[in-house]
Amino acid sequence: MFRVLVAASRQPVTASYPRLDAAGWESVRSSFVDALAAAAAVDEEHVPTDRVATPGLPLYAALELRSEAERVARMELARRAGVPSPYNGRIEDPALRAWLQVEFGDMRVWSPTQLESYAKCPWAYFSGRLLRIEKREEPEEELDPATRGVVLHDALARFFTRAVERLGGPVLLRPPDVAWARPLSLAALDEAIAAAGAETWLGHPALRDAKRDELRRLLDGYIAFEVEHNDKMFSNRTKNAFLLRTGAAAHELAFEDAVLERGGVRLRYRGAIDRVEVSVDDRVADNRFVAAVDYKSSLAGVPGGGDEEAWDDGVVLQVPLYAHALAALRAGARVALVQYRTLRPPAVAHSLELYKVDRKTRVLHEDAVGRARLEGALDAAVGHVRAARDGVFPAAPKPSCGCPPFCHAWDICRVPGGPRAKRDL
Repeated sequence: MFRVLVAASRQPVTASYPRLDAAGWESVRSSFVDALAAAAAVDEEHVPTDRVATPGLPLYAALELRSEAERVARMELARRAGVPSPYNGRIEDPALRAWLQVEFGDMRVWSPTQLESYAKCPWAYFSGRLLRIEKREEPEEELDPATRGVVLHDALARFFTRAVERLGGPVLLRPPDVAWARPLSLAALDEAIAAAGAETWLGHPALRDAKRDELRRLLDGYIAFEVEHNDKMFSNRTKNAFLLRTGAAAHELAFEDAVLERGGVRLRYRGAIDRVEVSVDDRVADNRFVAAVDYKSSLAGVPGGGDEEAWDDGVVLQVPLYAHALAALRAGARVALVQYRTLRPPAVAHSLELYKVDRKTRVLHEDAVGRARLEGALDAAVGHVRAARDGVFPAAPKPSCGCPPFCHAWDICRVPGGPRAKRDL
């Protein structure tokens, strides 16, 4: 900024400071000028440098610098606008675009978690999956969150498998079931810990018993949560009463090649559904209803942290895709529920009810809002595939997600203003 004296009439004074003398040295006004300005009640105004003329003083030493400055300015403007461009995640090289069309073409088999990764931030996906950049961390001294989640997932799968065998059918835990469910779940946890094997780091051996007790508390807490959640479905005084009652029937249901086609895009994907439920609702004669449930260790693993805005951002993809695959795997099945559940703390996140039961009339009806949201998620999935094929990988984390602090691309990110965690947005 140049500082220019302006008289009370707001007309600029001819002299501007600081200024350059004939020799090119910067000159500063004297204290007499400052005193005179104060006595005359003259105000000071800041004038942007692009409005100040500097006759005889070029802004750049060579003409080549002008074109370079303009080039850099275009790059920065495109980046800050957030629009995909050659300077912000759009690949335009013909050879690379041709390779991407094959790499992400109809023959590629995606995983829903890969698609969610692209949806959350295309640049993070590109730098991790295609450039193979990874963040090196110091080895964990204790049981790391990922291993904790794997062990708890395995324990729940083992528990419900045993529970289905015990009851001879789908499991909908209620308060009377706690007496047998608790010891069965703890036995399943011990099996899961043993199955982890010596190659899995479960923390320092001296603390193994303490870690086991911690996992037992987490599993106990989840089982108690599920019992309470299910019991509320039988009381018309709670909002859970409208839910179609479904019970756990299978865990880790794997599928290799599900297909979703729409909008001229063919998406193939594979995965394993953490939990499949089937209808056990005596209020409804039709027993073809199923539900897809995915466990997450915490809300940090749920798209958008469980916030509703994540649906509009097109990042809630995993369980909707699981529901689409489940409907294809089970002939005649009708998906009634799509849901994420967290284990720490135990909670329901992104629950999408496609069918509801009227609490008074007990009439089953399809929920238009839920159906539209599911279809929107599937549309978003194929939209992300199309963008990847077109070579679009901008640094543009979705507002509902922000930048996770563990992102491998944090230090090389080109997000305007720098990467920011969701809480700082």
